[in-house]
Amino acid sequence: MSGPVFEVEETLDGERRVLTLVGELDLASVPVLVRAVEDLPPHATIALDLSGLSFIDSSGIHALIEACERCRQRRQEIRLIPGPKHIQTLFELTGVLRDLPFELAGDGYDPGEQSLLPRLFREPQRR
Repeated sequence: MSGPVFEVEETLDGERRVLTLVGELDLASVPVLVRAVEDLPPHATIALDLSGLSFIDSSGIHALIEACERCRQRRQEIRLIPGPKHIQTLFELTGVLRDLPFELAGDGYDPGEQSLLPRLFREPQRR
């Protein structure tokens, strides 16, 4: 019996290498992501596209943070393309949303500026 599928699909968008993450990014699949990032040429401009993720756990979030740090150390520009709403909500809940280099979505959504979580506490209405 095999586990959930995780793939990294690499494409070129002009000079930028786009790694599209598809499936479940968890403890079992983190080495696939690490290997894909490490195999990129030096000084490459990189985008990690999270739109194909169906699941991410804490080890996957940690791997993305480490990948971004590793790219910065190698002087590679890296951006994250936001994932589905449930994935982005996890970044917000864990407090790392503003620390990761997300780019604006085509619809103008800025993952670092707009909260995805519903407002839990409302100010009491005055009568």
